[in-house]
Amino acid sequence: MMLLLVAGSFMLACNKKPFDYRNKYLGEWAFEVERRSYSMDTSSPGYWDTFFYTGRIDYADAGNALRVHYTPEDTVTVQVEEDGKVTSLTYLGYGEFSDEKNFQM
Repeated sequence: MMLLLVAGSFMLACNKKPFDYRNKYLGEWAFEVERRSYSMDTSSPGYWDTFFYTGRIDYADAGNALRVHYTPEDTVTVQVEEDGKVTSLTYLGYGEFSDEKNFQM
C-alpha cells in the first residue's frame, strides 16, 4: 500500500496525469530541425540547413493532444494516438513516436 502511495505522489508531483498513455512522451527532448528554402529565381538558390535544439513536450488542451516546443520560437500542437502515430493540427502533416527516444514529423 505504501509503495502505491509513494508512486502516486511521485506521478502527481511531476504534473503527469495518472494512467495517461501520453506520459511517456512528456519532458525534454533533443530536436534535429531541417530548414529548407527554395527559390524560383536562379540568382537566389535557397538553402538547406540543420539545427539542433533542446525542446519540451507537454500536454495540450485538447483530449489526446501534445504541445511540442521544438525550437525556442516554434511550437506545434499534435494529436497522438496510443500506438504513437501523430497527426499535426497545423501545417506539418503527420509523423510518429517510433520509440520513447525518437519522434519524427
